[in-house]
Amino acid sequence: MPKPRLLDFGAIITPPLGGPAQRLNRLGSRFAIDVQAATSSSVEAGRILVARLMTGMTQGVLLRFPQDLKPCTSPDPVVDGAGQAGMTLNLRGWQAQAWAKEGQFFSLVHAGRRYVHFITAQAIAGADGTMAAAIYPPMRVTPADGDVCEFGEPMIEGFLSGNQLEWQLQNSAHVDVSFTVTEAE
Repeated sequence: MPKPRLLDFGAIITPPLGGPAQRLNRLGSRFAIDVQAATSSSVEAGRILVARLMTGMTQGVLLRFPQDLKPCTSPDPVVDGAGQAGMTLNLRGWQAQAWAKEGQFFSLVHAGRRYVHFITAQAIAGADGTMAAAIYPPMRVTPADGDVCEFGEPMIEGFLSGNQLEWQLQNSAHVDVSFTVTEAE
């Protein structure tokens, strides 16, 4: 089962001579996902997985981001207006009264690259299909008007962490491999 995690680049600053601790938020927080994969019983499936991961070391990896719910909308909404930044994303293209639930993940597709975010407070689309969604982490890019937000099947895009890939052949029928995909931006 994939294990997603947040990479937070902020810090708690504690004064050396006393006083209140303060949270210093820094831009750039992003996600990583740890995967422990074992092929069912196909040597061919294991060989293909390892080949794709080796290729992914230099070309990047695209992987489904796990979550336990599906939104009540189809197709995926898009960014409503250029020049947005921060932790609120205006969207359009929702069905009227569709919702985005707190803790729901989505990927924002900008200039051909995906960025994973999640909803921090439930939002409901108006009759016109627009919604102002509170998100985290803050936007790492300035999305263009019409950029797609993949709520139905969010994807993480990034690189394999580390500079090596290891796998284990078991009984000539199973291949066990573990890897981590980390968003590049």
